[in-house]
Amino acid sequence: MIFTQKETLEDRLIRLLFFFVFSVAELMEKLKNESSNYTIQAVYVALRSLVASESVIKRGKVYFLNEEWRMKVSAQMHTGKSINLSEGESITYHLSSLTHNDLQWKNVVLPLHESQKNNPVFFYNYHYIWIYLGKNRKKSELDYYAAFKNNETLAFCLIGSNSEQDKAVKRTIQNEFVQVSTGKKLFPTNNYKTIIGDYIITNSFSPKFAEEIEDCYKKSPDIETLEEYLQSIGTEKKKIKLTIERNKTKAKSIRKRFSSEFYIPKDLINKFELF
Repeated sequence: MIFTQKETLEDRLIRLLFFFVFSVAELMEKLKNESSNYTIQAVYVALRSLVASESVIKRGKVYFLNEEWRMKVSAQMHTGKSINLSEGESITYHLSSLTHNDLQWKNVVLPLHESQKNNPVFFYNYHYIWIYLGKNRKKSELDYYAAFKNNETLAFCLIGSNSEQDKAVKRTIQNEFVQVSTGKKLFPTNNYKTIIGDYIITNSFSPKFAEEIEDCYKKSPDIETLEEYLQSIGTEKKKIKLTIERNKTKAKSIRKRFSSEFYIPKDLINKFELF
């Protein structure tokens, strides 16, 4: 299945062609970079099958996705399950691990992006732990932040800690649409927040678990060691709450606190009533 660890060759080719146009030689190079040892004959057979099914189109020596097919798939996959709360309402999920938290968080946030088109997004993490929770979680995070550039949507990411590992995250995810600042603590170390429009999404850990995470950073001399520690506790059974609330005044107040760390253009403030 596409975007999983059990992709077929056809799945891989569709994924690679999802955003770009490639020749066979370029596709072979991409597959090689992913440690996929397919022969060029196998790639040609797979491409002929995809062209025959009208999911891929060939033009000259290059291949690209059939836009009609892409739109049909997107329409089928769109579930319309975006959180829709009235002003003042909230909902809480009780989760069992950091990895489960990250998966559920994206299930909440990604549909909100769709319903809050182009709305700037504000993030607060005391430590940016998510990128260190394993290979899949890292790819998920990198893809998530790359999407801000692709969609030309602004994001302001504030990391409360000023650790070397958190500074490394800043260097990794920052681009012209994603601003990252470190070293400003806005909330307790066990509260991580995301603000999209009037919605506030809060990840809450127990103070004891927050101390465990802090200990991982303190005793890690390098990123590799930190990854080992965080991946170890990332799948442990923990009590974590994910709360989504809709509160326009509170959302404005939180965004205002971000403004001391970032340059936020006045026209952007006015357009989206940021604060």
